Amino acid sequence: MLGAYNPFTFLLEGSDLLQSLLNGVVKEVTEKFPNAVYTDAFLKINPQRGGEGNAKERETICKYTEMCNAQDQERNVKKAEATATKEKGEGKIITYPPNPIEGDIHPTVAGAKLLAGTLFKVYTP
Repeated sequence: MLGAYNPFTFLLEGSDLLQSLLNGVVKEVTEKFPNAVYTDAFLKINPQRGGEGNAKERETICKYTEMCNAQDQERNVKKAEATATKEKGEGKIITYPPNPIEGDIHPTVAGAKLLAGTLFKVYTP
């Protein structure tokens, strides 16, 4: 079982702690099953030296996920603007401004290799 990383650390303060706690529960449950092994991707993509949101964490999130992908960010801004326009037309008073940092949470090719390597280090057929 692969623990999750947190691509939203810069969008939601405190989310690293939440993800770490969730990973702890997943690890605990995984270890109750015979032959099940848990490995954690969190600290590889979300290094905590320097606290949540540190420069190294931003660097690794941009390297291993698509969160900093300019095309994804542009697409998300356009989508948020279209939603805001639609909601305004429907008479809704709340609009959600686009957050340009938000790209795609999925791994890059380098991220996929990192995650696969993390799994294969603990996998023994």
